[in-house]
Amino acid sequence: MNETELKKIEQYLASLPEKERENKIQEIIISQCPFCAIAHKRIEANIIYEDDKFMAVLDINPASKGHVIIFPKAHVPFMFNLDDKDVGTMFVLANKLSQLVFEEVEAEGTNIFVANGEVAGQKVGHFVLHVIPRFKDDGLKFEWSPVRVDDSEMKGLCDKLRQKSSSIDLNFCVSDVPSQQKVVSEEEPNEEETSEEVYTEEERI
Repeated sequence: MNETELKKIEQYLASLPEKERENKIQEIIISQCPFCAIAHKRIEANIIYEDDKFMAVLDINPASKGHVIIFPKAHVPFMFNLDDKDVGTMFVLANKLSQLVFEEVEAEGTNIFVANGEVAGQKVGHFVLHVIPRFKDDGLKFEWSPVRVDDSEMKGLCDKLRQKSSSIDLNFCVSDVPSQQKVVSEEEPNEEETSEEVYTEEERI
């Protein structure tokens, strides 16, 4: 898209009412998003997992063999834009896929990596969760030089964050799925039979 075309789009958007302009901008963003295109099957990908909400594919520019990216099908810019349950689901999925990839490529470790924002390494405005297999001497480095933070500043930051974190609600973590009933096989005695046997033994004593 050249500069003239961009100028026409800007003029068109400026002429729209605010709400309509916001919706149109969102449509343009989604139409240009490669992960939305993969989710809608407009771009081919090596899909290893898919359900109604999420998709996992092999990265076409992998950091290592078996590098997987997991993302919501809906266009979500950052992790904190996701519903809490969806965040939890994505990390459960990442954990399970991490084990599968670990075994399949005979990795020696894995990194589960999130980049929220361009300065953090996010390349596209669609949240993705990376599962990166690690191998000895693979050349990948997740390290930094420690910075010095004044003790009083550290204490002040800690106090503020602790106060704000008191409003965090993790009740969604409690599963509402009923526990499965135990299936009693023909070989196994049921509870009544077990109780009767115990009672018989007590009678014998």
